[in-house]
Amino acid sequence: VQVTSMEWGACPVEDEEQTVTQVLGSACSVSYSMNDNFLWEPFARLVLSASYEATLWAALLTALRHRSAEGSRRVYLTCLGGGVFGNESRWITDAMHDAFSKFKNCGLEVYIVTYSGPYGRDLTMLENTFGGSSRW
Repeated sequence: VQVTSMEWGACPVEDEEQTVTQVLGSACSVSYSMNDNFLWEPFARLVLSASYEATLWAALLTALRHRSAEGSRRVYLTCLGGGVFGNESRWITDAMHDAFSKFKNCGLEVYIVTYSGPYGRDLTMLENTFGGSSRW
């Protein structure tokens, strides 16, 4: 995807050749079902794990393609399936943990972006495990 501006369109990007790799991931919409969460859990966890792992594979391939140039190792993740989709935060952070463990020696710079500030102790534990830092 070509990048044309930043700051929500207020500042044009000087380098018209700048691109980003965008991965669109999703999760199960657990809360829209009439079934209990425990029935969804195995499948929802599988989908979350696959989404995060596939995203990190795409990030690694992008970094390799750009020979780890400035910014090419940066990955921004959201908490897929949280909120109205009803995936439990532990399922989400467990999936992130599994993916991060697989790619921990690849030099990716992973940032977790949340909609409404701190997400809770599960993300804090994940951050502590992999040596991250919070910026709220």
